[in-house]
Amino acid sequence: MEPIIHLFLPAIVLLAIYPNIPKKYVLGLAPLAVLADFDLFVGGWHRLLFHNLFFVILVALLVYALWNKRAFFIALYYTLSHLILDFAYPGSAWLYPLVQKTFYVEASVLKGQEFFFNFWVGSLSFTEFSQATQWVYSTWFTTLGFILVSLIFILIISKLGRRS
Repeated sequence: MEPIIHLFLPAIVLLAIYPNIPKKYVLGLAPLAVLADFDLFVGGWHRLLFHNLFFVILVALLVYALWNKRAFFIALYYTLSHLILDFAYPGSAWLYPLVQKTFYVEASVLKGQEFFFNFWVGSLSFTEFSQATQWVYSTWFTTLGFILVSLIFILIISKLGRRS
């Protein structure tokens, strides 16, 4: 998934569920939602090195040590949201370094004469994962990202317009 979605979608959900949460937490910790993608810059380790539960817990504990308990839970939420949003094929290495596999979920709803719902969970060895991603390029901004950013921009402009 593209970084813009990783950044904005969890923040929007957090604000929708907890509208009175202090904005310093929502905005200050939002960059943690894209932190896992920095393994893209460590050759051959994208979705492996930082896309695991141990990294999520390490980051949240570091935030707890630097800030407080509320920040810990929000950091946990943001970093875990990245793993959940990247749960599609070919998956992420949720249990790395203990388990040398990626895990993924595939789901689809198909319409023929009837509706068909397909859902399955799978895993790939690191060799299969590297073959599956050998020719894949990283998408940084797509139509969905453009639509999301446009909607956020419109909401901000309309909110600012009401203040004056």
